[in-house]
Amino acid sequence: MVARASVAEEVPLPPPQKPEREEQRAPSFERASIAVGAASAWVADVRRSVHAFAHDRAAARVAVILELDDGTRLVARGLAAGPGEGFVTVALSDRELAVRLDRVASVEIGVGAGDDDDAFRLRGGPVGFTADG
Repeated sequence: MVARASVAEEVPLPPPQKPEREEQRAPSFERASIAVGAASAWVADVRRSVHAFAHDRAAARVAVILELDDGTRLVARGLAAGPGEGFVTVALSDRELAVRLDRVASVEIGVGAGDDDDAFRLRGGPVGFTADG
């Protein structure tokens, strides 16, 4: 009688998984993206409101007054978003002032007096999407 040695049969392992890699990026084919921050949206809203106010009242001069949380009132001749994400640049008659957006307590829009130094500068048409198309 021949003795058989017990031999365990080997089961082949599955092939190792390849690591997932990001596709090769080609910057020339990628599109530029634009982020719109809270300050940019706020400035666009104020400008839109100023244009609508001037159009509804046929006002040649519009006064925009910003009141800060400490009670300071600023007569704005212009607004721009920045510097940075949470700031707005307010153009005054003699200088520009960067104000944190969260410090603006209220905005007043009214018909401006004859003095050109306090008039808000209206540029072009309304900003953003409108119902007019």
